[in-house]
Amino acid sequence: MEAAHHVDVKAHVRKYMIVFAALTAGTILTVAASWLPVSFTGHVVIALLIALVKGTLVAAFFMHLVSERKALYSILILTVGFFAVLLALPSFVHGEMASHPQIQVAPGVAPPAHGDHGSGDGSAEHATDGGAEKGGH
Repeated sequence: MEAAHHVDVKAHVRKYMIVFAALTAGTILTVAASWLPVSFTGHVVIALLIALVKGTLVAAFFMHLVSERKALYSILILTVGFFAVLLALPSFVHGEMASHPQIQVAPGVAPPAHGDHGSGDGSAEHATDGGAEKGGH
């Protein structure tokens, strides 16, 4: 019994070391992909695909999902589907916002800087103080 257990442990350790090597290679690939001459969107897509493979390896081997039943796989696939919809949702919302002219900034006008609520000349502040500087009280 002792010899069989020792062989079984060695097989598991070997499997985990192979998965570890694959995860390390995935990390190196992600960093190397950041140097590719592609667009920002291309970088994001490549990084997400590599992360998907790495996440699948972690879930399958370290979380022992590789030996689970079909019902668990069905739930997992449904979860991945919902996650994909959530990832795609911002691109649909961005497209929807671009079709509304009241949301867009007028051509030639820079959007206000974060925290900048006025023109900087004080006119916005004076317009809301009830005319106190003009002797309105």
